[in-house]
Amino acid sequence: SETALARALRAGAALARERVLYLIWRDPWMTVGPDTYVSRTLATVGWETWPRAAEARYPEVALDTATLAAVDVVLLSTEPYRFRARDVGALARRPGLGGKRIALIDGAMTSWYGSRAVLGMRYLPRFRRALERAGPAADAPS
Repeated sequence: SETALARALRAGAALARERVLYLIWRDPWMTVGPDTYVSRTLATVGWETWPRAAEARYPEVALDTATLAAVDVVLLSTEPYRFRARDVGALARRPGLGGKRIALIDGAMTSWYGSRAVLGMRYLPRFRRALERAGPAADAPS
């Protein structure tokens, strides 16, 4: 509903803008481009997906030092690839991630439009605030 969207936008306006690498696949690593529903959904709470420009809707990305230096937060989606807590731990050990927040995120809440859109708008502000409190290498906040 408009109320859920308005609340998400207010939460996003009250929080610092951050660059987010939202991973959806591995082997190869893939993320979401800026022209996707996921990217627009995350923007409601002040998260800008990285890369800012991409020709592909779901571009491959190298998890190298330059990529990791460009982002503030790394989110591992539970779909379409089913990332798990062990993936968060493994990623946290990669060079270049020192102190960055890394967490699982419920992919249904960020990528399912229609029936899940309102639930997603309610979920995202809570998730973002919980992630900020949790610190680096967090499990998925509820």
